Amino acid sequence: MMTKPKLRLVYDAEAPATPPRAQRSLADADALVPLLQELAKASADGELLLRGPTTARVCLFDGKIAWIRLTDHPEHLGDVMRRELGLPASALRQAIAHCREAGLRLDEGMVALGLVEPGELRDCLRRHFSDQLLEVLAWPGPLTVEHSEWPHRFDRTFTFDLDELLARPLLPSPVQRRVLIELVERCRGALHDLTLACVIESEEGTVLHSAGVDDPAAEDLLSLCVASLQRLAANRITHDDGPLSGIVLSTMESCLVIQPLSWRPGWMLVLGGRSAPGLLLAVASEAAGPLA
Repeated sequence: MMTKPKLRLVYDAEAPATPPRAQRSLADADALVPLLQELAKASADGELLLRGPTTARVCLFDGKIAWIRLTDHPEHLGDVMRRELGLPASALRQAIAHCREAGLRLDEGMVALGLVEPGELRDCLRRHFSDQLLEVLAWPGPLTVEHSEWPHRFDRTFTFDLDELLARPLLPSPVQRRVLIELVERCRGALHDLTLACVIESEEGTVLHSAGVDDPAAEDLLSLCVASLQRLAANRITHDDGPLSGIVLSTMESCLVIQPLSWRPGWMLVLGGRSAPGLLLAVASEAAGPLA
């Protein structure tokens, strides 16, 4: 079985690492935010090693966050780029090999090879880092922090203020979640051969609710959908200078329909399956209409 490529951080080996500072204890994860704000004001560089229920590393460059890796986070950056940008595993392996041979950072190599636009890569990094930082901030109990001033080299284009990573899209309220569940189940009742039925927040690509259809093709359809939404959001494609209208994506075997919810701007109903495009679009349009 082919393993997923893992992307690695390229360190600057030109200068030796300074000895790690003494450990600093924090009462809880909430105390990490003021610490990061303090380091940002000091334009700090280096790496924070965080130890709590698990471990995490936060790399700083001129006070900004340049890299985060949580040990038990289920996704690597390569997984995120495959899902959100639709990059095949072969392209990622090519980029990793190119970076190793040329001594480039991954971001430099990806852009140089024309695999991603800088804005697309930055959006992927922001979501990937934000997911991990929020997991760290949810750690229970005390934690320890060790700050090493080991120099890294990063492109400032791909570094982030703390506030950027703490900002998240508004998630559905309990009432809205019940509405989404009913909406998706109504679509599944009307189309029995659905392989994908979910609602996605278009700006961030966050899956707000999914029916969890058990089909091998569903993951590929969802990857295609999220990548398409990210590109559309980045380019601000609209219909008649108005809100984004319905989108139909077809392959040889499947069809995917993306329909905005009329009652909640930015939320999109996504239906995928082997039904005719017209039938999928009709069901999606009816379901995404005004609430009764």
